[in-house]
Amino acid sequence: MKIFSYIRPKSKKFFYEVINKAFDYPEIISFSDFKGLADIWAGSFLYNSDYEYPNADFEEEADDILARCRTLRLLDKKQAYRQALRYWNGINKIFSEFQFDYAVIFPVDCYTLDIIDRIARMHGVKTIAFIGTFITKHARISTRGEYRSIGRTVTDEEVGYWVHKLTDIKFLPDSETENVRKNHKFIYKYYIRRKLIENVYYPIRKIIEKDPWNYHYNMFYLRHKPLKIFYNKNFDDCFLRLNEIKFDPEKTVYLPLHLIPEATTDYWCPNVEETNYRKFILDLIEKSDKSITFIIKEHPAMYGKRELSFYDDFNSIDNVILLHPMDRSNELLQRVKTLVTDNGTVGIEALMRNKRVLFISDNYYYKFHPNAFYVDRITTESLKFPIVQFPNEDFIKPLLEAVFESDFVNSRTGIPNSNPDQIVHGIKQYLRYVE
Repeated sequence: MKIFSYIRPKSKKFFYEVINKAFDYPEIISFSDFKGLADIWAGSFLYNSDYEYPNADFEEEADDILARCRTLRLLDKKQAYRQALRYWNGINKIFSEFQFDYAVIFPVDCYTLDIIDRIARMHGVKTIAFIGTFITKHARISTRGEYRSIGRTVTDEEVGYWVHKLTDIKFLPDSETENVRKNHKFIYKYYIRRKLIENVYYPIRKIIEKDPWNYHYNMFYLRHKPLKIFYNKNFDDCFLRLNEIKFDPEKTVYLPLHLIPEATTDYWCPNVEETNYRKFILDLIEKSDKSITFIIKEHPAMYGKRELSFYDDFNSIDNVILLHPMDRSNELLQRVKTLVTDNGTVGIEALMRNKRVLFISDNYYYKFHPNAFYVDRITTESLKFPIVQFPNEDFIKPLLEAVFESDFVNSRTGIPNSNPDQIVHGIKQYLRYVE
């Protein structure tokens, strides 16, 4: 059995152990964007003009590939096209030569993984990636955020436990727990750290590794922008607090913002327009009924990371209330009847609290609940979609059937400290279910 393994620094040992235990006698061909780490290095074709030949399959998907990657979006279009084309041809050659059975990769979060996943599917190779989930200490199999059941047997006791936990007013997903106490000192620290990374560390790594096109060394968030673009001493005045606002629940929707840039908007949303998140949300409000009030809450992890002009845009709109990122979603959900989201876990929290949830993008869970509705704009009619009584147990059970116990954390420090046997168990269960 031949396995394609995509690895990054500090993940090689973990991935090799997982693959060797999850598959019978695997022949592993490792691949990496980082030089000297794997059997095959992306630079072997990324810096080779012989791989810049025309490819009809690439041409069909090029616009989507170039639009979705945060790194390619920062480049000159011609340069972005060259890199993506060479990468496509190089990966296609690898898959044509080795005829893999499976590709074990990270969830798609950049153009390199995007191309690997597209070509794997083109060659009929099944991809396996694993990610954390809103169910604490659990993971699931997913490459682009899609739902993949592993057919796990879920007991009534387990369902009841998670229904109780997720409907608790104090519940916070792991993505928010560590961010709700951020202050102005955090903004300074984040800015200085990113400045050092982008202006010192990345240029040095490019020279040392002789790898100037590596996507990781070109992930610029600040782009030489001064701190005043992101922060001033009156920063918190951009927002209102929950106890300061009044609204009519019948004519109001709650729209929580995403952490940006993030795979959830770049790759896990079918609508490529969402990659330009600022314009996407502003356009959504513009084309919606003006009689509807939008309560927009910033994600706590984005505290001090967006340009102040982003908030000025929303505060200039009469029917928008911009809520402070440190206010709790669950407290606001008690007061509203309608939530608007794409694939955020707050949609799950809202559905479990018997709210109407309007989805502006497809996601892995909305089809499991009758109070979830797919829309392309928010109208007064959509605020009247019926809310029916639906057992939380019936909603949560299929979601639990797709997760397995795991302490896996997809980060440079988290992966080496994660338990590979838990991931192995989940992969084996998934393979038994789908085969």
